[in-house]
Amino acid sequence: MRSLPIRLAGSPIESIAQARLHGRGVILGCSNFGCFYHALLASGGVFGDVLVVIGGPVPRGEQALRERIEAISGARIRLVRADRHSGITVARQLAAGGVVATMLDTYLPATDRLVAPFLGRPAASPAGIYRLASRYGATTIPVFCLRRRGFTEIELGPLIPGAGLEPAEIAAKVNLRVGEKILEEPGQWMMWHKLEERWAHGASTDSGTAARSVKCPGDIALGAA
Repeated sequence: MRSLPIRLAGSPIESIAQARLHGRGVILGCSNFGCFYHALLASGGVFGDVLVVIGGPVPRGEQALRERIEAISGARIRLVRADRHSGITVARQLAAGGVVATMLDTYLPATDRLVAPFLGRPAASPAGIYRLASRYGATTIPVFCLRRRGFTEIELGPLIPGAGLEPAEIAAKVNLRVGEKILEEPGQWMMWHKLEERWAHGASTDSGTAARSVKCPGDIALGAA
């Protein structure tokens, strides 16, 4: 397998390693731009033991793929399915200063939500992971795997420390960065078909959830000049 070039958005790999040295957990905020596993291949093993949260059953052939990636990258990959019990596993990983990888540009309707701006409208965002980021002071790192002619380009960052921030504030920062990348690379994002659903769930939020939501002055909207 060929080596993958990395372009870092102002967040050198040393800073990511430093975040772990301070005992803080790290959340790899994955997004539907290409294959997240490419980021592990390009990371030089800096992430170590990675807990990957998935939305459904383990896909066929996933075990063989993980074993190959582990052999190449030096990372240890464990999968946990997102359900009512997975929060305990994720919390333990972050409390121990470990790394959790999960998709942050989508939302599972059956799960708890908070609301933060996304592409110009209030949008449902996964509440659990952001609550844990705030509680344990974990650093969230948006991850983008971009398809280029003949190679894959990896972007990591910026680092979003969770210490001192409310969950909805972390969500707003992540949504802003993901929204910027979507408008930069609209043909590469694979979740356009779910956007209206996220907006709809955001608009139908109950008052209790709304109280935990935020407005982000830097938010960007589709079609904005």
